[in-house]
Amino acid sequence: MPRLQNAAEEALASVKTPSSIVVMRPSSGAILASANGPDSNGYNTAFLGQYAPGSTFKIATSLGLFRLGMTPASTVNCSTEYTADGKKFLNAPGYAAEASGEVPLTTAVAHSCNTAFVSEFEKLAQDQLADAAGALGIGMSNDLGLEAFTGAVPRDSAGTEHAASMIGQGKVLVSPLAMTTLMSSVVKGSAVAPVLVEGHDGKVQAAAGAALTEKEAGDLRTLMRAVVTDGYLNNLADLPGAPAIGKTGPLNTALTLRRARTRGSLRRRAILPWRYLLKTATWAPSRVGLWRKPFWQPQLASSADPFPAPWRWHRRGS
Repeated sequence: MPRLQNAAEEALASVKTPSSIVVMRPSSGAILASANGPDSNGYNTAFLGQYAPGSTFKIATSLGLFRLGMTPASTVNCSTEYTADGKKFLNAPGYAAEASGEVPLTTAVAHSCNTAFVSEFEKLAQDQLADAAGALGIGMSNDLGLEAFTGAVPRDSAGTEHAASMIGQGKVLVSPLAMTTLMSSVVKGSAVAPVLVEGHDGKVQAAAGAALTEKEAGDLRTLMRAVVTDGYLNNLADLPGAPAIGKTGPLNTALTLRRARTRGSLRRRAILPWRYLLKTATWAPSRVGLWRKPFWQPQLASSADPFPAPWRWHRRGS
């Protein structure tokens, strides 16, 4: 789709840090557009970049918890701090006091409570976490026709490293393409395999573990809808069209998805001016090299083309 490709490239033309956009149709996995900003210096960050997903990875962790018997209504403990194997984990500065204590999992996701997820690390084994991520397309084997990184979740992380994995840190790595795939899988209700060239056989092999079910995907969408209705994305609650869903990360950043029937745009940072849905993400590295600030921006979706699923990131200097 030249229009989408041109719009993606134009959107990044003035971005002064390495940046990428990937646009995918969840129903088929078709990559509708992919672009890298000028400060990527010719490197295909969209497909090859490797970054810690941070709190957006709580979608995969939530799936792992569902498979232990939890539901969106299950109670978790969102304490001020939690120590795992000698490492103290905290919530983001300014975390909402009313969302602390014993709260439903839905509330913990809506407000992105780190301690609620880390405190479950002794119940959800690292290989179970890896399986949950795999069910959402992370780490699949897929020959797109050019080199691509589909994400990696270690199966042998232990102790503090395992606890950090619960909130998308540790040694968990993804690319913009991989996170587009994750979100597309939640929307479709089954793992989506990206397709770059129509008719090309990518010899897709799913990552290890049980496949995603529609019930699981529906529960994930319930959690992500709460981020909009009750969490940091409440400014999107009254958008026209189908309900917006999302996932915030630290510092009030967000992963969002929505549909709309009217032309225009809504933004928190950049605008990508076309009618198709865009999920966008900003990644900011800390000075110690951890990528901790995923930011997903909503744009408009065409009612005629259900849920195209793009993913954008740009990096600030450290």
